[in-house]
Amino acid sequence: MTDLLLRRSARHPLAAASLVVLAVLTAPALAVSWITNGIWPPNDFSDLMQGAPASLLIPLLGVAVSVVVGTSCGLVAGVYAGHFNSLVGWVAYVTASVPALIFLVVVMVDSSRSLTGAMVIFGALLTIPFFLLARSTVVSVEHRPTVHALRAQGLTAVRLLVRSVFPALRYPLLALVLIESSVLVSIHALLTFLGLGGETGPSWGAQAREALQNMPTTPPYSWGPSALLLLTVAALATLGLSILRAQRLLTPTGSPVRSADGEEQWLLDEPLPSTWFRSSALLDVRGLKIRSESNPESPEIVSGISLTIARGEVVALLGEANSGALEIALAIAGLLGPRTTISGGSILFDGIEVVGMTERSLSRLRGTGVSYLPSDPLSSLDPAFSVARHLQAPLTKTVGLSRSGAAARSVELLARVGFRDPRAILALRPADLTPIMAARVLIAGAISCDPHLVIAHEPTSTLSGADEADILRLLHGLQEERGLTVIVVTHRVRLLAASCRQVAVVQAGMIVEHASVSDLFDAPQHPYTRELLSRDASR
Repeated sequence: MTDLLLRRSARHPLAAASLVVLAVLTAPALAVSWITNGIWPPNDFSDLMQGAPASLLIPLLGVAVSVVVGTSCGLVAGVYAGHFNSLVGWVAYVTASVPALIFLVVVMVDSSRSLTGAMVIFGALLTIPFFLLARSTVVSVEHRPTVHALRAQGLTAVRLLVRSVFPALRYPLLALVLIESSVLVSIHALLTFLGLGGETGPSWGAQAREALQNMPTTPPYSWGPSALLLLTVAALATLGLSILRAQRLLTPTGSPVRSADGEEQWLLDEPLPSTWFRSSALLDVRGLKIRSESNPESPEIVSGISLTIARGEVVALLGEANSGALEIALAIAGLLGPRTTISGGSILFDGIEVVGMTERSLSRLRGTGVSYLPSDPLSSLDPAFSVARHLQAPLTKTVGLSRSGAAARSVELLARVGFRDPRAILALRPADLTPIMAARVLIAGAISCDPHLVIAHEPTSTLSGADEADILRLLHGLQEERGLTVIVVTHRVRLLAASCRQVAVVQAGMIVEHASVSDLFDAPQHPYTRELLSRDASR
């Protein structure tokens, strides 16, 4: 954070001036007021110093209320969503509709409340910016490939907050704190200037009122508190806006966000067989419907599909980007993305109903039951962490190994996926890896918790021909060695023959054809299948 402040200060003179004001004028004024309290006789300089605590610390109490309440509620709403998100969002918008300043003045005039209580009330009325910031940060971070990969390994919501959300939140949160501090310092000065809040001791607003009342005989130095007040407010606001601008320049815009899952009871178009009968297959999907919450009037993303996959089977979901194939796979893994929710149907995995599971239950299922391989290995590894951290985190948190046990297991996994010097690989960071090295690391992470099902989304999309063949051989070897069930999500027909036995062709949210790979190539039945085959043959 310090390096960002220094860079922005060096590039923008106003930010540099703001830092100078806060470091050279405001902070020393606050410090001197504490050190010299009751020592110096009353004079203009001591009055200037003694006005600093009331003018700065009382408003900062209101800022603290805004930060704690707004950020906490936003984090919880972003992570768990559901009814809490709706309720807190409604309260936040109702609070935002209150004309806060008018309300505060009326309350103080009517009841002569203290300025400390007034700042707490005002801080409570200004929680919505922090709420919206925290919630939007959580849901935008959840859409990143790195977070998808971590959640697929079974990491909990708290772990994801610490590793991904807090680092993304710190810069805009600091900017918002500075901006709101400038607002509350101004409000406090206005209230003391108007004489509201009773006897509060010396403050810059009250000193400005006295200087104005004594005009035109007011000596120039009596305007010192007013000048310091204006400089402090301007410095706080300018520095906050500078950090916010830096954050927007240095960080790519986020993606829209994720909604609640599994909190409704759904009526199915047709009755489902008993879970006892269906549990013989590893995966049994019946009547699955997925809808976008951002546009409830839009067609369903997935429209009542059914799919059964036996243990040890390798099945492809063949379809283009908007076919719904990826959403089916993500729903099975409990990783549905932004503003998408299951609106009907059932997903029975190893005899357990996935639809309606809480996030805590899903986090236990992911990693040990279901593992997910994202399409872009390099972007799915967090650049801030080494390969060792990526592999050892799920081993310690999900499997429960000790640090030494996780380290030894990581070496074994890297050796199994093809690294000749796994100990050297552990010390590398994502920036040091080639695409095929990153793919091998992700595969090692995917099998680290011994899952039953591995979902691979375009597993070779970023690889060259030779590297693609190596990764497909590796996945095939791991599947046979461990008896894994594998779902490959792809739009590339050529990938089917090398990796899959069964194919479900997905178009417009429906499975339009389901056949073995050989039957699909020899006698495709659906026009969309024939179109995909002919398009791939012409390349």
